[in-house]
Amino acid sequence: SGGYCALQLAMTSSESFALAAVPPGGYTAPPGPAESGGSPQIRAQDNLSWLVQHQPMQPISVLFTGGGTGRAFATAARPPMHVTQIRLAPGKWQLARVFDWIGSTLQPPAVRS
Repeated sequence: SGGYCALQLAMTSSESFALAAVPPGGYTAPPGPAESGGSPQIRAQDNLSWLVQHQPMQPISVLFTGGGTGRAFATAARPPMHVTQIRLAPGKWQLARVFDWIGSTLQPPAVRS
C-alpha cells in the first residue's frame, strides 16, 4: 500500500512521530478485514486522504518522494502539517536525499549569541 503505514503513524501519533518519509503509493487503508465493526465512520478514519480533508492537522513534517496521489494529499494538507515533495529516480529509494531531509527537518534552529 505504499506509504500508508509511515503516514498513518505520524498522522495519528504525532506525539511520538514528528515526521514521515513516504514512498509513492496509496493513502487509503490497506486491503483486508476492517477493524471498524462495520462502522463507516471508523473505516473512514483509516483513510488518510479522508483524515487530511476532515480532521485537524497534526504538527508533523511529511516528505513525499514521488508524484501521483502524494500531490493530492499535499494540496489538502494545511498548517501545522508541513509537506515537502521531491522526485527520486524511478525504482530506487535514494536514501541519502531522504536522510538529508530528515536531518534538516529535525535540526533545531540555530541559537543566536
